[in-house]
Order: sequence, then C-alpha cells, then structure tokens
Amino acid sequence: MRIHVRGVSNNLLTKQDLLDKFLSNSEKNIICELSDPVATDWLAGRISVKSAVLQMVKVPLQLSRLEIGYFNSGQPYIEHDDKTVSQANHISISHRDGVGVSAASERLVGVDVETVQRRDKSMLSYISSSKEREGTNQYFADPNMYVTFLWVIKEAVMKADGCGLSIPPASVSIQSVLPYNEQYRVRVSAPLPISHWCVDVLMITENVFGAVAQPHHEKTETINWNITL
Repeated sequence: MRIHVRGVSNNLLTKQDLLDKFLSNSEKNIICELSDPVATDWLAGRISVKSAVLQMVKVPLQLSRLEIGYFNSGQPYIEHDDKTVSQANHISISHRDGVGVSAASERLVGVDVETVQRRDKSMLSYISSSKEREGTNQYFADPNMYVTFLWVIKEAVMKADGCGLSIPPASVSIQSVLPYNEQYRVRVSAPLPISHWCVDVLMITENVFGAVAQPHHEKTETINWNITL
C-alpha cells in the first residue's frame, strides 16, 4: 500500500494550473469559500488522496473528475464513472498544518496526521490505560511526542472503522510496538467488529507523525510512504 504525503503552502492556492489539475469545479467553489489555513489543509488532503488513487489504479486519470463523497460515518469515498477507480474501495484522508496524508486500498484503511504540540496532561489518561503506558512509554522521552504518538495510532484505527469517538480512545489498546526502518509497526486490539489492527507510524518531519491502520491478518500490506513536502 502506498501512502501519499503532500505538503502544501498557502501560495499554491493561487496556482490555477494546479487547481485545474486536481480539483473539480464544485471543489473549486468549496475552496473559494474557505479561509486560510483551512483552505491550505483542505487542498493538501485533496491532492494527497487523488494522488493515492492514481498510484493505485495505475492508469491515466483526469484527477479533476474525481470527487470525494462521505458516508454517514464520516468515511470518504471516491465518486467517478471510470470502473478502474472501483479498485479503490476504501480511501482515507487526513490533513494538518499544511500536510495531507491519504491512502487508497481494496480493504479497510484509516490514516491520521498529527503535529507534536503541548497537550493537557489529562489527555494521556483519556486516550490510554496505565498498563498500556507501561508497555510503550520507553519510545519517547518528550511527553508531547509520546501522547501524539499514542493519539495518531488510535485515531487512525477509529477512522478506518468509522466509529470515531463513539468508543473511548483508551479502549483501542496497543499490544506491541516494533521499531523498523525509522518507522513503528504497532499491533492494536479494539472492541470493534474487526478487533485486531496493524498500524504503521512514521515521523514525517521532526514534529509531525503520520499513521496508517489496516486490519491485521497474515497478508497485511507493506506500507510505502510517498512524501512530497
């Protein structure tokens, strides 16, 4: 599975050739109604998800014809009349501080991107159990990096399932963490229809975490990060 990470600066909002390439007419109308930095983040998300779909189907597509719809769960989907796009049964989009992270897959997938920032101390107990913290707190000495690491994992799983915050984040429980190739592969259990998940986490920059969650089974897909910042 290829994960597309796209950084967007606000000067790209005036690049008409880029907007024409990636956005439909209705999407151009939407972005015109948004103020910065929301517009920059929204554009980063649209560019990254359409790039992910293009990479997956491996055929030429007019990206401005791809539209993004949303189910009642908040999960996004692709609207397009080209049958090749049906391969991308599942997509996920996240954007934060000018960085868009997206995935396209034939299976359930969820992505999240989070910026390391000062967080209230109460957040740690809200999103994790004491037992969970005992097994994971050795990976980051900085408390803000640590809580962001935990949160990006749980958010990716909850987005993949579509449950959102209808379940307590602490119930999404980290079972193991395996560092590899400057990434982390995390095994997670959760009280969801699919109870076991695999989450790959990457520090995209020194203060930005990206995560992608997929159901855990024998053929869990390898994650390849395509990063343009």
